[in-house]
Amino acid sequence: SKSIFFTVAFGPAFSTLMVLTAGGGPVQTAAFIYQGTGHDLSWLEFALYGAPMTLGLCACLYTLLRLLFPVDKEAFPEAGNLLREAVAACGPPSRKERSIAVILAVTIPLWATAKVLHPVDPATIALLAVAAVFCPGVMDNNFAPAWKALSNKVAWGTMMLFGAVLSLGQALLDSGAAAWLAGATLVRAGMGEWPLLLLIVTGSLLFSLFGLAFSARSAAIGALTPTIIGFAQSLPPERQIPVWGLTLVMNYAVQFAILFPANSPMAMIAITSNSFTSRDMIRLALPLTAAGFALIALFSLTWWPWLGVL
Repeated sequence: SKSIFFTVAFGPAFSTLMVLTAGGGPVQTAAFIYQGTGHDLSWLEFALYGAPMTLGLCACLYTLLRLLFPVDKEAFPEAGNLLREAVAACGPPSRKERSIAVILAVTIPLWATAKVLHPVDPATIALLAVAAVFCPGVMDNNFAPAWKALSNKVAWGTMMLFGAVLSLGQALLDSGAAAWLAGATLVRAGMGEWPLLLLIVTGSLLFSLFGLAFSARSAAIGALTPTIIGFAQSLPPERQIPVWGLTLVMNYAVQFAILFPANSPMAMIAITSNSFTSRDMIRLALPLTAAGFALIALFSLTWWPWLGVL
């Protein structure tokens, strides 16, 4: 059970490194990069740049889980039968479930081909998908949502958090405060003259440490991404390092930096299962985070320069 719930705790964070629509974090990252640098990342570009990080971290997670929390395969000889019985007990898919599956089967390819086969952006596609859910025949025939009923089910705190962090990030970019902060600290410390690999690894480490102060990745990205952009813009122009590329790479460290259950909503939900303790999570997260920085260093020398990100 530890391995299953650790996968729940870490897996969604890793998916946000390559799937633009996997959560609020990657959408914020792409939006800030566009606002700060003018570089517009498509769904496929985001996946291409981040796929090695996601796959590498997933492989490291699987290896560490097998090493730290080994499972005796012989202890579950009837596992296959139990799973088949559980699936059979669910019965055939309902009409609503089939309708939602069709909507997903259409939405995901539309996301993946945005700005390649059609000009519709992912946000508009998401709105159209939500609208399709409320079409007649998808939900129950007597389903007539009223504002009073729906408003009681909306996570207003989450919406306010997204609105606040987006406004904060926009203000940091527009006012120049992010560039000033980066220039007064990181650039003045001489980091702008460092070799590119040392610059990326050290900067990623610093921003990931700052990210541990937040309990939501969206809040961390909203506060730190403008500062990363400001830092990248403060580097000497003769170095010819793409601002958007350096921002994207350093932002990866902010998104996968999870050491404690309080560092992400997914981990907070997973720990409520009582399947693992905070100490178990630290045992797993420390080597996993170290592997993440090793992957950043590796791909900073290979994958990202090949694709023109760095």
